[in-house]
Amino acid sequence: MKNMARGMLLQRSIGLAIMLMVMVLLDPLQSNLSHRLLLPLMAIVAGALILRSTMAVAFATGTLASLAINLDGDLYQAQVYPWFALLALLVVAALLIRRFQTRIRATHTQRWFQRRHKPRE
Repeated sequence: MKNMARGMLLQRSIGLAIMLMVMVLLDPLQSNLSHRLLLPLMAIVAGALILRSTMAVAFATGTLASLAINLDGDLYQAQVYPWFALLALLVVAALLIRRFQTRIRATHTQRWFQRRHKPRE
């Protein structure tokens, strides 16, 4: 148990270190590949390590990518960011569908029992 807690703490610490590095290095006014694509991708990875929640990371990625879309802009704003937003939307949708299916399966037996033994009026 202690090893697992240490592992989670190490993961989150690495994620925090990556996020701080990204915050220091990122200059949104720069138009090169590292500032427009690689550093934001590193921020996504850092967020995944810190939060350990795919849904939260996908939602944040989709939101930020959607805000950065400019169809009249450069390559990243016109082509890359819309694909990130679409991919994030698909991930969120898949996770929501999977959670819904899991809950339906978990309560299936109970609901079926209640229908069979429901008192008639």
